Amino acid sequence: METKLYINKNLISKEGLGAFYQITYVDDVRYCDVEREANANNWGFSQSDMGDLYIWDTEDPDCVDGDGSYVDYADIVKKCELAYRTKYYNMKQVCEFAEVAYSTYKNASRDNFRNLSEKKVMQLLNAMDNV
Repeated sequence: METKLYINKNLISKEGLGAFYQITYVDDVRYCDVEREANANNWGFSQSDMGDLYIWDTEDPDCVDGDGSYVDYADIVKKCELAYRTKYYNMKQVCEFAEVAYSTYKNASRDNFRNLSEKKVMQLLNAMDNV
């Protein structure tokens, strides 16, 4: 059975997507990798009866014992990669090359890329690879 990783939405908002870049491999989620990262950052960590892993903000009263809404790590990994890689690029040029409005990128980055479409995420990542 495939193990999945779920991250609490409040923790994503607090830490930003870049904090979750490369916690583990999407296709091979490893308990030890996730546990080590959670302990290092003082995040809550648990495993469900089905083997899925959950991390949350221990300082958020809405997330005590892993309650609240979660996002599948596989669904956010590209956005995590984008958030991480943006600090190494001149994003104005990348946006121009990707044909994504810079204002769209700026608004999305303030919102942890939550509302940025998968198509635009891929356009930006591909442009970074080709710049």
